[in-house]
Amino acid sequence: SSSSQSRYVKVYKEGNFIGRKINLFAFNNFESLAAALSDMFDTAVRLDGEGNSSVLRNHHTLKFLDKDGHWMVAGDTSWNNFLSRAQRLRLSS
Repeated sequence: SSSSQSRYVKVYKEGNFIGRKINLFAFNNFESLAAALSDMFDTAVRLDGEGNSSVLRNHHTLKFLDKDGHWMVAGDTSWNNFLSRAQRLRLSS
């Protein structure tokens, strides 16, 4: 079915009111998704919550809202789990 070929979610960068819609199934892994979001929002995208934010001013951590309403860091789960559970994405500084 066509629904198995696409899964669109909204992605927002902290501080921006306008989000973008992306197809998660257009990517093969977190790294390819992070690279696309980095280009789209002109910022470096981290997949984990580590790092000193004062040193990494131009970095944003990729988080997702899961089906249970919890915000989680993208790299803290498997890619397949992320694909099945992500409802919305956020780039947090």
